[in-house]
Amino acid sequence: MTTAINIFLPFSRPLSGYRLNLATAVILLLGALLLYPVQGYADQPAELTDLSLEELLQVKIRTVTGSSRYEQESSEAPARVSIIDADTIRRFGYRTLADALQGETGINMTYDRNYDYVGYRGLSRPGDYNTRVLVLLDGIRLNDEVYHQAPVGADFPLDMDLVERIEIIRGPSNSLYGNNAFFLTVNVITVSAGRNGVNAASSVDTRARVTGRLTAELDPKGADWSLLVSGTMFNAPGSDLYEKAYDTPTTNNGVSKGCDYESGGSFFVKAEKGDLTLLGGFVRRRKGIPTGAYDVTYNDRSNTSWDERSFADLSYQLGNGAGDSLKLRTYYNGYYYKERYAYPPSDDGQDQTFYDYSRSAVWGAEIVADKILPFHNHLVAGIDYHYALLRDQRTSTASTGVSLDLHSPQHSLGVFLQNEWRILPNLLLDLGGRYDFFSPSLHTFNTKAALIYKINDDLVAKYLFGKSFRAPNAYETDFRDATSNMVANPNLRQESMISHELVLEYYHGPGQRLSLTGFHYAIDDLISLVVESDGATHFKNVDKVESIGFEAEGEWNWEAWSGKLGYSYQRAKDVQSGKRLSNSPDSLVKAKLSREFFNRRLTLSSELQYLSQLDTLTDAKGGDYVLVHLTAFARDLLFKNLDGTISVRNLFNKRYANPGSTEHVETSHPVALIPQDGRTVTFKLSYRF
Repeated sequence: MTTAINIFLPFSRPLSGYRLNLATAVILLLGALLLYPVQGYADQPAELTDLSLEELLQVKIRTVTGSSRYEQESSEAPARVSIIDADTIRRFGYRTLADALQGETGINMTYDRNYDYVGYRGLSRPGDYNTRVLVLLDGIRLNDEVYHQAPVGADFPLDMDLVERIEIIRGPSNSLYGNNAFFLTVNVITVSAGRNGVNAASSVDTRARVTGRLTAELDPKGADWSLLVSGTMFNAPGSDLYEKAYDTPTTNNGVSKGCDYESGGSFFVKAEKGDLTLLGGFVRRRKGIPTGAYDVTYNDRSNTSWDERSFADLSYQLGNGAGDSLKLRTYYNGYYYKERYAYPPSDDGQDQTFYDYSRSAVWGAEIVADKILPFHNHLVAGIDYHYALLRDQRTSTASTGVSLDLHSPQHSLGVFLQNEWRILPNLLLDLGGRYDFFSPSLHTFNTKAALIYKINDDLVAKYLFGKSFRAPNAYETDFRDATSNMVANPNLRQESMISHELVLEYYHGPGQRLSLTGFHYAIDDLISLVVESDGATHFKNVDKVESIGFEAEGEWNWEAWSGKLGYSYQRAKDVQSGKRLSNSPDSLVKAKLSREFFNRRLTLSSELQYLSQLDTLTDAKGGDYVLVHLTAFARDLLFKNLDGTISVRNLFNKRYANPGSTEHVETSHPVALIPQDGRTVTFKLSYRF
């Protein structure tokens, strides 16, 4: 632990005037680990040559469940799937799902000081609310029913310490999961109780963010049941932000003090008995809005948003989920949102504070069966019924009362079928399709095909085709507001996409993997917020978008070392104008490097992220920066069962910003780029009783 402190303390002061380019960052990233004293090798685990054949195969072969709804080798999955396991989460000190996704090839995250948004393969339009990403928790849909927003930041209802692994299914998965599985599906697998006892964890960072978690596990020996219960609380005063657009004497010279606060908590329970599993969870979050969005009074602490998400799932599974099995589930998904916007009083002194509310409550049921058929076929089929009992939107002002009160219940039905046919021992053909109906009148049928050829034991080639969709959400079709001159558009159509991918994956020895992916997406009827000639704004199907590019990624493990390097190039453009989309970087570089010491008791990990220049909603440019993160993770620190972590995010205190959306730009003080946090050091302790 003393060594780790010596590494981090020299960077505790700002590196004034230091300019970091990509080459310098790579050298420093490697040097930080290469120069670490080589010691403790006598305590290292056995060499790979000492492992049994079964152990070697276990290291080499990774299995996934989300790409076909049953367990299969990732090399045979009809998609390119990335896996972030629990060990990686600990080694790199990820505190949120957004942190974990940010380190993955091809993904760029955007944070507007309220929510985190996922961009992938060039599409991350400001203000899109994560509608083209589906987030699942043990297969449970978490996207809400008003905005279809996928929670990935502090609004995600699970502590990262409770994650067993994260499956990132790249490309469309509508043929299995329906709406929102447009670009990316993220399936978070939770841990199960594996012991009897209590685990407590607490962390604090240099921005005074404090978290605490308490987890209890029951797994009686010889019993067929287990129980895990966990609660997490967090509180953060946030950062003082400077916005150049507000740099006037009447707006505190552009400094927003004490308005970036965030607090909340989550609860999670998982009970298992035989083939029956019960999951439940809840998260509540309160977040200050420091950016002046929607032209609110700047530097006013009362600009606040509240979120609540809840879920429950009861499932019963016959079989092991990898052939001749049946899974029945019923689920509930709840969502509540409220935002308070502070405005100056009217000329006659009336309070102009504006409130925006939404809530949804969904009950659903699903049946999924998979069956091994003759002639080397593996069929999976399912029915998903989804009823939104509540899908409400409401606005009001303090002086005039309710201005909008919408209730639009909706039900939907999805029926899907996918078959894997092993034509030859080394040649597979996957064909799938799904029919979806959304009341009152949306019908859509989407297909997927994959041809997978194992050239040899180590080399796999895949061709992936998809026809996918995204249905408009209630906010896009129904919301209206006279103050902002926004009108509803109930005639919105679904977005549709045709995608082609070519994937080449090479496995060489345990833990060694190379992949190369080329892709082409063509999207029609993209839903965009437009301003008409009369000044009215509404959502409309107007854009046709094309995205083309490639991703290259390498992953390796060697003795005490492990690493991952990824590069992605994408070009997403509006077909009519030929212009690049906003918030769409051409190049992304992601690198990870870890080294273990003292028989895995200490792990040093570093991460580098590069994002090329991008366009904003104004003439300003963003991106073109390098971030470096370092983490030291120690097991059995000082005494047994006590683990400690020191993590430094943005090691070189790089000043950078993320693009703002229309609520930040279309104001009296347009904010094109929203500043992000500088260097932040986090200290965490975890103890198992």
